[in-house]
Amino acid sequence: MKIHTEHIVLNVSKDKAFAYIAEYENIPKWSKNFILKLEKIGNEYTATTPVGKMKFEIATDKSTGVIDILLDGKPSPTRVIALGAEMTLYLFTLILPPNMPDAEFQGGIKGLQEELTLLKDQLEK
Repeated sequence: MKIHTEHIVLNVSKDKAFAYIAEYENIPKWSKNFILKLEKIGNEYTATTPVGKMKFEIATDKSTGVIDILLDGKPSPTRVIALGAEMTLYLFTLILPPNMPDAEFQGGIKGLQEELTLLKDQLEK
């Protein structure tokens, strides 16, 4: 597997960051590179991604700050950690197939960095 973790410091409370990131409807607002469209059908969500449609789920644990994003059951682990009353560390681990070409993997990292910057802009406005 190809694994890379990015982080960003958000100047908002852990509770505010957690609530925003864990909300299904907010994902397409900041995950512009990976979640191109999110559709709700009944009680389930389907994400349109650069590689096609996938079942989309979010598994959370507010007490630990875990917000796992699952595409077709495969997790992208994320976590919010309070650094102070109005400062939160957000960690996002990208896990991609081992046979992915390095150029695509690097592109995925760049795309994640762009998304985290967009998330920060949205949360701090």
